[in-house]
Amino acid sequence: MLILQEYNHGPLVILQAFKGPDRLYVTANLLAAPCATIGWNFGYDLICRRGNVEFTDTIDEMNRIQRVSFESPGVKSMFVPYPYLDESLVVKMEIRIRELRYEDEEEEDDDKEDEE
Repeated sequence: MLILQEYNHGPLVILQAFKGPDRLYVTANLLAAPCATIGWNFGYDLICRRGNVEFTDTIDEMNRIQRVSFESPGVKSMFVPYPYLDESLVVKMEIRIRELRYEDEEEEDDDKEDEE
């Protein structure tokens, strides 16, 4: 498990990997307080490379969780088959986290720019 935080008061992103019978499951979740009704919305890309082989998985919206689970995820996760890992089952990955902006927010920003 890897915990990422860009700045002191920013959201916590939990990156987890789980061993399955024939593959490794990798997922990222946004740790959110139960009272957080509004706030950050993020998507992410997971990139796994080994030699000339590259897997990329794009998740449009990160799951918001209130506690960490140690059960294998069913959805919104990347599956890496064991043959693509090295002998010690080490995987080198890159994660790209992006903040999501919804159409209504973008329209509000456009309206503000038009007024100026």
